[in-house]
Amino acid sequence: MSTMILEPEDEEEASRRHGHESANAATPPRLTTRRKRFAFAACFLIVFTSQLLGALMASPVLRLFEMSACRDYYLKKDPSKVGRDGNVDEDLCKVAPVQAELVFINSTLYFVTSAIGKAPPSSRMARPP
Repeated sequence: MSTMILEPEDEEEASRRHGHESANAATPPRLTTRRKRFAFAACFLIVFTSQLLGALMASPVLRLFEMSACRDYYLKKDPSKVGRDGNVDEDLCKVAPVQAELVFINSTLYFVTSAIGKAPPSSRMARPP
């Protein structure tokens, strides 16, 4: 009776024999590449959509600020130019004092939204116990 001693096979040979790719394969599996592309496309779409919506929203918001500043200006200066509904003709809102207040409001809003994005996390600002 003879006993046959089997040599342990290395991982690479075993994986080839069983139809698996080697752990040291030069190219990544296709599924991983697809996931990366999908993640990149999803991130791009989210950023693009938020930027687009922000740009589209800027014009109406600016007009609302202008209407508010204009109404306040004409309520103090000449209340007869303010309609019953509280609106003022847009052409009358192009005077220098109204535009100066609009520039101040718009730049303050821009500064505050920029500062919020750059603010340190609250955990860093908290005092140690």
